[in-house]
Amino acid sequence: MKCVICKSEDIELKKVDEEIKFENDIILVPIEVLVCNNCSERYYERKTIQQLESIKERIEKKEIPVENIGKILRPKVAYKLRQIVHTAALVNQLSRELAV
Repeated sequence: MKCVICKSEDIELKKVDEEIKFENDIILVPIEVLVCNNCSERYYERKTIQQLESIKERIEKKEIPVENIGKILRPKVAYKLRQIVHTAALVNQLSRELAV
């Protein structure tokens, strides 16, 4: 098998943590998938995708307990920077519209 991204043949079965997003949380699910050792592209079997979908549904129904293993933090500066960039884009768009 060759990687569809980088064309490497260095692909092997590895244990990885797949991320499932649920509300504001990320749940890590350990699975085995084929992974390209050159570019890290993952290859999923249909059975694995179906298992992940089932796990996500069961998490949403609160049938599978999850534990808190830490926090993901983001600097407040990043949020303000996004607001500034968004505001600048709106100002530029408005300026172009008014110039017409």
